[in-house]
Amino acid sequence: MSHNKKESIEKGKLFQLQKGRWVSEAPFGYKAIRRDIYERGIPKLIDIVIDEKTSGIVEDIFNLYSTENYSRKELINIIKDKYDISNLGLGTLHYILKNKFYIGIMVYKGKEYPHNYKTFISKEIFEKCEYVSFANYNKLKKRPHTSSIICKSQLHRLEMGRWIANFPYGYKFIPQKRTSKFNQEGKVEIDPVKSNIVKTIFSEFSKGSISLKLLKNKLVEIFPNEKFNRSSLHRVLSNKFYIGIMTARGKEYPHIYPTFVTPEEFERVQEILANNRKHKLHIPSVTKKESIDISSQEQEVLSLLKHPYDIEGLSLQCKFSLKELMQLLSSLEQKRIILKNSHNEYYQVDQ
Repeated sequence: MSHNKKESIEKGKLFQLQKGRWVSEAPFGYKAIRRDIYERGIPKLIDIVIDEKTSGIVEDIFNLYSTENYSRKELINIIKDKYDISNLGLGTLHYILKNKFYIGIMVYKGKEYPHNYKTFISKEIFEKCEYVSFANYNKLKKRPHTSSIICKSQLHRLEMGRWIANFPYGYKFIPQKRTSKFNQEGKVEIDPVKSNIVKTIFSEFSKGSISLKLLKNKLVEIFPNEKFNRSSLHRVLSNKFYIGIMTARGKEYPHIYPTFVTPEEFERVQEILANNRKHKLHIPSVTKKESIDISSQEQEVLSLLKHPYDIEGLSLQCKFSLKELMQLLSSLEQKRIILKNSHNEYYQVDQ
């Protein structure tokens, strides 16, 4: 179709709208009456009238929803049971509740035009339903993001002392027969080889006379088949799992698995890590006199980055949703307070 034809059709539609006539299919609750005069193979529309069969459904939808006693899903089930219809879904319900045609207004390409057809929904009921929709939307917005919540099954496992993710370095999981389609139990044991490496990491670093870089080089000499970096060493040295404590979403739970690091040695290592870190956080300045402000939420994320963490590890340690955490990390990166290494782990800029 040429540009001129499209333009003339659009002008024709605008002319009809200004005259109070609808230019598309009749909304649910109405029916179109057509004449046997055809335009482009379609019978010419002469009027839109209230459909006695479906208008009652629309009236019930508005009247019930305006009471604030029903959610949209509950409302759909009520309407389906009453009228024995199966093709009513959330999308259709949303379209009906927001359609101003029922109160005498046509909306076309974002503009409103009054129409000449009969209406059967009062303006008060329509506005009440708009208010209910807005209130329900705000309730949904205030709900915490699902990724920031531990589901009931995971919480139950944690309270029973069972871990919900991959086991730390030094442990091995031996799967057993599935107890159901979605659950696989197994036995968790201390890996004799890797646990020995973890013990060496703790014993060497707890002496307080070796840096992580030197420790990494020493481990490569002792265990040439294992690969280490500062990030992985930080994770091992700060992981409370080795002394019987699991951390998930910022909360701690005792676990039922065997341990092989003493609490005294672990505390000694934490003291060394804390002393090695600068007590005062350096914030890169824009000028010599001006410094960048960081929010309390960003400060909370920074407190977790005493050593490098990937996004998965951080999400388990903090209370923020994954989306919120990504936004905070992006903000801190832009301020050049943190950076990301080749292992996709975030760490504080050491200046």
